[in-house]
Amino acid sequence: MKIRSKFIIPIALLVIIFAGVAVVAVNMTVESLVDDHQNSFTQYADTVVRQQAQQRQQAIYASIKTLGSRAVEQAAIFSKIPEVQVAYQIAALGNMDDETDGKMQMAREHLRKVLQ
Repeated sequence: MKIRSKFIIPIALLVIIFAGVAVVAVNMTVESLVDDHQNSFTQYADTVVRQQAQQRQQAIYASIKTLGSRAVEQAAIFSKIPEVQVAYQIAALGNMDDETDGKMQMAREHLRKVLQ
């Protein structure tokens, strides 16, 4: 074997080994970076979705509160009508927990006639 072959074969083997180690190291680094990026994106997306859900929840609660206030105002105005008070007095004579009670039905009929 020539002296040139004695130097080239070990150097070629070392280059191949180092190239294999470099490929494995780069592959592990890239996989780690991809995992970190995916975790960061997942956390970011979760945070954004949670914030949007909270904003929408607050908007819904505000709408419910506003509509509730309007309903109470309208009910207060409606309850001041004398014929509505008469219907309530008729209903109070019966059992208000029983919707099939005769007095309750009479009160409903009275309201229907008056409000037509």
